[in-house]
Amino acid sequence: MTRKYVYGIIEEQEIKNFDFFGIEGAPIYTINCRQLAAVVSDVDITEIDPTRRNVLAHTIAQDSILKRYTLCPWIRHGRCQRNGRFNLLEKNHVGLTAELRRLAGKIEAELKVFWTIMP
Repeated sequence: MTRKYVYGIIEEQEIKNFDFFGIEGAPIYTINCRQLAAVVSDVDITEIDPTRRNVLAHTIAQDSILKRYTLCPWIRHGRCQRNGRFNLLEKNHVGLTAELRRLAGKIEAELKVFWTIMP
């Protein structure tokens, strides 16, 4: 059974087919509801294992999306949605729209700190 792997939510009214690929090398596209869109790809499994390959594919896809859109990352990382039960955009429209507005213009930064513990 084919399921949808969700990378995140963006503001987009038009259906988009992106020129990069995601988990299992699957094409990435949008499922739209009003001005929101879930960025997804089709997969044949229920849950994605957090292997280096899958995490890298997820990260590259999200980085590519972030070059063009404000992205609200999908909270249930690794979980896949059934095709017939994909109504999260309609049910959560107000909250997702507010969160995308809150995230607009922000960047993600990673900080690594190293220190030596003195005896």
